[in-house]
Amino acid sequence: MRNQKLIALLVMAALMLASCGGNDEPTPTPVPPPTFTPTTAPTITPAPTATPEPPTAAPTLAPTEPPPAAAPTQDVAVAQPEAPVSPLEAPVEAPVSPLPTPDASSVLTPPQPIAGLWQLVAFTDTAGMPGAIPPGGLRLQLSSTGEVGVATACERARGSYLSSPLNGVAFTIDPIGNRCAPGSNVETLITSLVSTNGYRVPPGGLVFTSNAGPLQYDFVPVIPMGDALSWPRLQSLTYFVPDAPGGNNQVALVNGEFRAKTSPDATTEFVVSLAPVHAFGEFDNDPSAAEAVVVLVVEPGDGSSSYYLVPVFNAGMFPVALQPTLLGQNLTVRNISIADGKIVVETDALGAGPGACCPQAGRRQTFTLAGDRLTTAGDEALPAATIRTRRNRLVQDVAMAPGATSLVVNGEINFNDTQPFRIRAAAGQIMTATLQTPNDDVWLSIFGENDRFVLNSINAASRTWSGPLPATQDYIINLAAVGSTTPYTLALEITGDGAAMAQMPAPAPNTRLGEIQLPGATTDKVIYLTVQNGPNAASTTAVLGALAQRCAG
Repeated sequence: MRNQKLIALLVMAALMLASCGGNDEPTPTPVPPPTFTPTTAPTITPAPTATPEPPTAAPTLAPTEPPPAAAPTQDVAVAQPEAPVSPLEAPVEAPVSPLPTPDASSVLTPPQPIAGLWQLVAFTDTAGMPGAIPPGGLRLQLSSTGEVGVATACERARGSYLSSPLNGVAFTIDPIGNRCAPGSNVETLITSLVSTNGYRVPPGGLVFTSNAGPLQYDFVPVIPMGDALSWPRLQSLTYFVPDAPGGNNQVALVNGEFRAKTSPDATTEFVVSLAPVHAFGEFDNDPSAAEAVVVLVVEPGDGSSSYYLVPVFNAGMFPVALQPTLLGQNLTVRNISIADGKIVVETDALGAGPGACCPQAGRRQTFTLAGDRLTTAGDEALPAATIRTRRNRLVQDVAMAPGATSLVVNGEINFNDTQPFRIRAAAGQIMTATLQTPNDDVWLSIFGENDRFVLNSINAASRTWSGPLPATQDYIINLAAVGSTTPYTLALEITGDGAAMAQMPAPAPNTRLGEIQLPGATTDKVIYLTVQNGPNAASTTAVLGALAQRCAG
């Protein structure tokens, strides 16, 4: 009986312990909270379970005292870490650099294109010394498709280039026309340019450098000012002339002429002039720009005149004259043309003695370009040209529309030809004439048909004129071409009421248009003479008469 009571007491004690949460299992060792690092996410403790597990299972927390690092049990947002950050991505919080913040001006910007036309303004050689820029400068033309052109007053080169922000720049350049004076540094400049392999584009410039030393080229952009081979540019170009004074065989023309004494004590001059006849066309297999060919007249001071044919390249707004070719002495150029890559020149040799002004024998020569000089592709004799009086060109009458004060005439004029226009105007009115041609090689003259008073002489080689008209009459506006066949645009404006304007003073009789009548046959060639009165008005008539007799002899 006593044993039954003892068993009953043990059962009741066991039930009381069970109701208080007692457990026969040992309490597991608590796991410390995970350690957080800047680059890894913390380990999340899973929810507790009542299923007995080996010691490695998740612990069952005691209900009386939770571990200090346990998460709150309320349903709120726990401070969860963000998704793991890849080391290749930007960190959540950038560390503070001990270095100062760089200046905004030093931040690299995407490279700018280097294509364009550039003028050399400074040069540092391989020894780190400033180099001399050649006379006339050096220009570099870089195309957007990889072509490169180099031009100086005495040499021209072509080639290609490659450039990239990472690999720098690489040039391949081959000279095609070197006629520089001995001792010139042009060849060194071009050769050294090929040695550059880096570049940068500072504001308003372009700089090429070498990784192997102090070699550096500084360029500034060139703003195109019109076609490089216009007639005015050809009149102010540097040409190669054999035996020219100075020792370098180069002459720089100013308004189409060069003069220098043959020696310090000489009374004679070495004279080089640009003959008006010339032609524009394509003869170097580069259709991107028209080339030119001109004639230089060289008078060494001994009474002779040598005529040279000179090809001129269009080197991207920078014309370069190449080697001259002797056409002959004491001659006149009848015609120049460029067609199918060939240059054709027709000349007339002049006889000696009293008839030296008159053609004695004709000649037609054909040339092609080989390198920097011309080679003969054909040579044939022609009948000598005959001297004739000026033929009467058909004058075109033009007039303003009713109520209009201006008109525009478009047309085409042939080599060495003229085209006259006639318009009626009143005394005191203001006339403005403007002539436009692609190469500025058509000249303008204006004179009164009745009084023959010259308002603008052909000798001025001008293409515009404006001023009051001295008399009520027809006025002749004449166009004269000295180059290749070319289109033209003539704009005329006549304003003011002549009758209502003040009486214009009579013009001084200092320039009037006259004609020379020559005996014999006639020719289509037009010769213009502008004669200023000498000691008296009669001297003009005497000079014209002497010229007529000389050519008639």
